[in-house]
Amino acid sequence: MKKLITLLLIAFSASVYSQSLQIQNMINYLRNKDYVKAKESADAAAEHESTKTSSKMWMNRGHVYKAIYADTSKKVRDTDLEAEEKALDAYINCLKYDKDNIYKDEVKGPIVMASAATNRKANYYTANKEFEKALKCYDLLEQALPYDFDQGMKRQNITKEKIMYNKFDMYKYAGNKDKTKEYANKLIEIRYKDPKVYTDMVKLSLIDRDTTAALSYIDKGKLLFEDNMDLIASELDIYIARKKTDVLKEKLSCY
Repeated sequence: MKKLITLLLIAFSASVYSQSLQIQNMINYLRNKDYVKAKESADAAAEHESTKTSSKMWMNRGHVYKAIYADTSKKVRDTDLEAEEKALDAYINCLKYDKDNIYKDEVKGPIVMASAATNRKANYYTANKEFEKALKCYDLLEQALPYDFDQGMKRQNITKEKIMYNKFDMYKYAGNKDKTKEYANKLIEIRYKDPKVYTDMVKLSLIDRDTTAALSYIDKGKLLFEDNMDLIASELDIYIARKKTDVLKEKLSCY
């Protein structure tokens, strides 16, 4: 029995050493710009029990994927088409597991750069109708926000409110009416200052022939944007269509 336990301990120690070696291999391969092998070592270390909670491993994994997405060569970038997201995820995990803030100063810059790259990637996915991938990017960006130590993300216009707006916009393009309405209402609740939230919801409501909802969005929008001509024109069109001449005259006298 003792012999078996000894053998198991030896095997475990060998496994831990092997995975620690993967981290060093990752660093060496990256230094030598051997991105394929660096990625292989990074992926193996991220999965293994002995290293998957190592902040050092996650930081270096982030550096690997950052080098891939930032390279000028398409061949290198094609090594992993989700390198931006994987870099950001790695930096988030590094800071999450770094309880003593050992790597904070080293990672706070790269996490801002990876956030900006992931934000651009989300826009790319939305434009190409890859909405699930765009949503994954926005979820990662939300997870990154608590680590915006020097407000670098904020200066890149990556904020909780802007991510909420981008999700609203994405769901609108995806044709998901329920989610579009959900995020529109969230934006209205925080008084998000972009008239498109209201004008877009007016258009969607009118497509559904729900003039009551359209007027409600117009009223809410005019509280922030009383002179917005799109809201005013939509309101007048609705009352003309309803043949509410008395209300129309009243509205016109106010403009």
